[in-house]
Amino acid sequence: MKEIHPHRGSGPSDANGNRPQEKYYQERREADDWLRRSVNDLDSILMERKNPVFFALTNDREAVLKAMLSGSGNDVLVVELNKADISKFSFTFGDSMGNHLLLQGKDAFLSDRHEMNGQIMDFKNLAEAIKKYGLGKDGIEAHYWSTKQPDGMIIKGSSIAPIHDVKSTATIATTKTVASTYKHP
Repeated sequence: MKEIHPHRGSGPSDANGNRPQEKYYQERREADDWLRRSVNDLDSILMERKNPVFFALTNDREAVLKAMLSGSGNDVLVVELNKADISKFSFTFGDSMGNHLLLQGKDAFLSDRHEMNGQIMDFKNLAEAIKKYGLGKDGIEAHYWSTKQPDGMIIKGSSIAPIHDVKSTATIATTKTVASTYKHP
């Protein structure tokens, strides 16, 4: 059986590193419901879809390149922050599912613990939180609620693992970007 990412399962892993999927999918649905309810309570975010597209808010070129060169060959959508319609985004410090698990009193895979865990923010609240906490060890997850693709550039990923140090070739992202990794259909 193929080894899966530890976040894509719940409970102890088997000898191959796989975790129970049924429990994961139940927790994922619960986390998505929590995210939707929380965003619905924020008047500043326009929800046009039932489930968001997940982004990583970053200006870290290495993180973008690493996503592109991952074993699954992810494409990356780079959106300049000044071109993004921020009324269509919500944010969490770290993974939204990890935040939901913490609120449930369950073990979560977030390494950074502070009062912003479990908080869904609009861009204004995020700016205030970044001033206080920085970008955080777990980064910032952005949730895009529009049905339209954001204005940006898709950079094709590669399923070929790099043979050299990625730091020396990380030149693709510009500062102040929102980068999203997603599996190409």
